[in-house]
Amino acid sequence: MNSPFANIFLALQQHIQSQVPAIKYIDQDLGQLKANARPPVSWPCVLIDFEDFNLRTLAKMCKPQRVLLY
Repeated sequence: MNSPFANIFLALQQHIQSQVPAIKYIDQDLGQLKANARPPVSWPCVLIDFEDFNLRTLAKMCKPQRVLLY
């Protein structure tokens, strides 16, 4: 996948699955809990949402650093 959000989502999903096996449902937050009285999810669940942000703006906040490895 080429989308930064897709790559982060998949990494988070895999990490949660491996570290918290009790979680039954991991997905993008698409408003499932607002859908109706009985949301279409298995419990316990994790719903992941990314706030909108501009990658160029985010990149401007990064500062290059030198690191020495021995």
